[in-house]
Amino acid sequence: MSTYTVDGTYGRSKNPCEVFVYEQRNGSKWYAVEGSTNVNRTWDDIKDGVDVEELSDDDHFTAENSIESEEDLQREVDEL
Repeated sequence: MSTYTVDGTYGRSKNPCEVFVYEQRNGSKWYAVEGSTNVNRTWDDIKDGVDVEELSDDDHFTAENSIESEEDLQREVDEL
């Protein structure tokens, strides 16, 4: 399992953002936009330039606190 950060966009206006990713051994990836409490899971590749609105999510949850780092994302997912 590994964590990494990519530059991406979200929303209709393609707002620039950092996307934190926590990749699981089975190939799924949990991700969150910096400052958000929305955490989603996808099997899609997540690379620099990703538009998170175009990812195919198959699960999600709301984090207790906003995600401000890779460590925040990992902690929230591990607490599921």
